[in-house]
Order: sequence, then C-alpha cells, then structure tokens
Amino acid sequence: MLNKTTTLVLLASLTAAQGIFASDVTKDLTSDALSSPRPSSSTMLVEGDEVLTSVGVFANLDDIQLDELVQVPDSFEILKNCDQNVNKNAGKRVKEFFEEKVPGGKMLARFAGFIGQKAFGTETFTEGALDSIRKPLKIDPKDYPTTSEALIGKKIQLLINLIPGGEKITAVTGKAGQVFFKTDTLTEGLLKALIKYFSKKSQESEAKIEPSTEKAVEADKSGSN
Repeated sequence: MLNKTTTLVLLASLTAAQGIFASDVTKDLTSDALSSPRPSSSTMLVEGDEVLTSVGVFANLDDIQLDELVQVPDSFEILKNCDQNVNKNAGKRVKEFFEEKVPGGKMLARFAGFIGQKAFGTETFTEGALDSIRKPLKIDPKDYPTTSEALIGKKIQLLINLIPGGEKITAVTGKAGQVFFKTDTLTEGLLKALIKYFSKKSQESEAKIEPSTEKAVEADKSGSN
C-alpha cells in the first residue's frame, strides 16, 4: 500500500515530468501541432495577476493515497468536494479557532466575518481570501472533469500555467496526452496507466497467493489424515 509521502512525491514527479517531457519533445513536434486548436477542456487561461502562495492545489491531499483512488468508488467525489469546499471549510475552522482559543476571539471572528461579507461576499474573511488566492486554479464548471485522474491532471495543468512559459509546456504535454493516452492532459494519462499497472500487479499477487493457500490447506488435511 502506498503511503502518503509516496503519493505526494509521485504527484510532484508527474508535474516535473511534464516539464521535462515538453523540453524533450518540442523539437520533434511540428509547428502545426502547437498551433492546432486544443479542446476547450484543456484550454484554461490564467485570469488576473493573482500571485499563487503556499496554498496547495488540494488541501488535505496528504490524506488521500494513490491506491485509494482505485479502491474507493467515490474517490472522485472526495476530491471534488475537497477542491470545491476547502476554502469554506478552512474559513469555518479558523473562525472556530478564534472563538474557542483566542481571548476576545468571538468579537474578532464577527468583525472578520463582516469584512468577508462586504469584501468577498463570503461567510468568513478566510474563505474570501482563499478564494482570491486560488482563483487561477479554479476550474470552469462547464469544463469540470468527471474522474479523479482528470481532476488531478487539470489542477496540475493550471498550476504549470502560472509559471512563465507554462502555457507552452501544457500545450505540448496536452498534445502528448491526446496522442499517447487519448486524454486531455499528460498527467491524466500517466495516472491512468499507473493505476492500471498497480491494479494488474495486485491481481497477479492475489492469484499467486490463492494457489499457495489451497496447497497449504490440502497439506494440512493430508497430515491430519
């Protein structure tokens, strides 16, 4: 079973792999490939000049393990809920912390809530601030993915787009994803391939264990006789 650290390292590696892959294959791709229209689901331009801070692509991502994406049927709903509601949940937790732990925190929380409603139209100031910070990573509802792999791929694509020249990288890797995996992003295709590989290995291991177990049972029966 993959642990949390391994999962995060894997996802980080996938991000880095896109940049490396792009630099390696750019020479082999024709100018037509780069200038050809990309599917709307892959075209996500960064809006505004917001600066991405240390806020993660997914909050609580370390609580999700790669093999859980295979084993849990509603893993997509977990990721989707995390992506769409993390700002609101974070705001509630900060508000609760101030109200319970900070002297005079209830008054501060009410004041911050008032500012949040006026400035951002949100229940808490924290939620509004996080909404502004994470705006470049927001996915258009009409283009929202329908699988865990696609959602992770889309988030990584938006993250790379924030890097100077990132849109050129995602253009190349997006084309590679379509060619090699028939997916909108290279990350999505790699994740699907990895999950398929681990699933196959798991099935092979189970197939090897079952005959061994049957032989052990037969040996016990013959020994008792």
